Amino acid sequence: MIRSRRIRAGRVLRSKKPDLVLAGMCGYLLTHYALSVLICEAATEAQIGPDRVKFTWPVHEVRGRADELWISS
Repeated sequence: MIRSRRIRAGRVLRSKKPDLVLAGMCGYLLTHYALSVLICEAATEAQIGPDRVKFTWPVHEVRGRADELWISS
């Protein structure tokens, strides 16, 4: 039996079917990868090392603009 697991800040994977849990986790991993790529590109453009850029700021930025980005597409 697969149960919901908490992911920081109260986020819960709500899927009850294994395939949907896997899809949710893949979504989280792809989002993490996409943000990492954007951070690396921005750091390269700013001529600083990607390891000097914090991960939390882009995450908050994307969360804040998610509705805006979703509506415009």
